[in-house]
Amino acid sequence: MILYILFTLAILIVETYFFYIPLKEIKEIQNKKDKIILFIGIFLANILSTLIFNSSIFRYILYPILIFIILKIINNETRIYDFFVISCLIGFKFLIECLIAFLFNNNLLNLYVIFVFIMEFISIFFAIIMKNILEVMYNKISNYWDCNKKFYLRYFMLITFNSLILFFIYNLIKIKEVF
Repeated sequence: MILYILFTLAILIVETYFFYIPLKEIKEIQNKKDKIILFIGIFLANILSTLIFNSSIFRYILYPILIFIILKIINNETRIYDFFVISCLIGFKFLIECLIAFLFNNNLLNLYVIFVFIMEFISIFFAIIMKNILEVMYNKISNYWDCNKKFYLRYFMLITFNSLILFFIYNLIKIKEVF
């Protein structure tokens, strides 16, 4: 039981780093106190959303909302657009994990602990690689979001976000069918 709790905490810490690395860069958080608040906040948001909804789809709705609230506490200039960035990070992580699961299909699924650690560390590796690219994309899209009077980008982001939610639901249903 204790080993299971330690394993779960280790996974939650790794997942926290996945969101912490790009969000710290994107929001340009320099203050050490704010960095600590962001890390602990993301960690607690993960725990809280898991405790409340376990593995249901609502966990993946509460989790970005809590991260957004933490960003809003740290930086008053956090906008609704940042919620889309957080949701895209969740979608990106989910995509990486699905690809890894398909790659290793049955080879590592029997060794669940090793499989999950490999999956999480590959996710962090991609977060480190993508942090600068995400920051540049965030700045360009954010400027375009503010300057565009026709709101086409906002419609595109809403369609993308809703498609991401449908993608989550579809994959969670498929996963339930397998198990």
